[in-house]
Amino acid sequence: MIEKLKIKLPRVKAVFNRINCGGCGFFAAILYSELKKLGLNPKIILIANSSDIEDYMDNGQLTESLAALNMNQIYLIHVMIKVGDYYLDAEGVHKSAWNGHEINITHASLKESLRKGQRHCWNRLFDWEQTKPITKTLKEIIKESLN
Repeated sequence: MIEKLKIKLPRVKAVFNRINCGGCGFFAAILYSELKKLGLNPKIILIANSSDIEDYMDNGQLTESLAALNMNQIYLIHVMIKVGDYYLDAEGVHKSAWNGHEINITHASLKESLRKGQRHCWNRLFDWEQTKPITKTLKEIIKESLN
């Protein structure tokens, strides 16, 4: 399946403008859910500019809002999914993560960050009106990758 995702996932970035400019968290939450349904063991990886983010984590949960992190000069660079030795995002499948400090976060904590109206702390270039079409496209890609 990973080999097929290597080919198919880049379609998301090609179709949806600036998905990795604020949409990576949303994309990661959906991808995590779909891979979990298939019995895989995905992990959500936050990549931050500083190891100080660990001071704001408790058992995979963020203990502060994204706005509070930003006020303390801690910024999220990217959110990726890790399956085995591979990192996945809207650009495809990679052997390594983006540069920065990696930390595991729970699906619930990521969804809470998205749900609590903290979108303004993510990059504002992402068009949040794209979420339904992105979800549909990602589910199609997962289905195609199973065949």
